[in-house]
Amino acid sequence: MLLLKLLDERKELLKQNQNERGMVETLQGKKDELQHEAEQLKKDLQSLQDKFQTETARFQQENDLLKKDIERLKSLEIELQERGKILR
Repeated sequence: MLLLKLLDERKELLKQNQNERGMVETLQGKKDELQHEAEQLKKDLQSLQDKFQTETARFQQENDLLKKDIERLKSLEIELQERGKILR
């Protein structure tokens, strides 16, 4: 009787162990997937940061050119006003 009970317990523990191993394998697979996803997200983030930095530099150059153009236009406007005064 005791032997049967011990055999049943052993059988139940083996079944439980097998279930837990399955869970561990499933969780390991999910962990691997999440690590892969995290790595991909890091790469995507780096790519976006690089793109942002490039765009920022381009916009800064454009901004500087526009400032120079505005200054040149102001200078030309003053020059036209002075010529207008001279011609009157």
